[in-house]
Amino acid sequence: EGEEWQSVRSLLGKHMLRPKAVEAYDSTLNSVVTDLIQKLKLRTQQNSSSLITDISAEFYRFGLE
Repeated sequence: EGEEWQSVRSLLGKHMLRPKAVEAYDSTLNSVVTDLIQKLKLRTQQNSSSLITDISAEFYRFGLE
């Protein structure tokens, strides 16, 4: 997994370090982040302790989106 990750990271890094290239994803990423924040706020309101105990699962789903 380490070599494969490094290869993908190297290819993406070259592209994602260019501001103009990243700008193309700006509105999509903002939309996804806004949805994530709304979901987390809703979950804290529904939970009496106001805690999200499985935040890593939420971030994993966010990463897939």
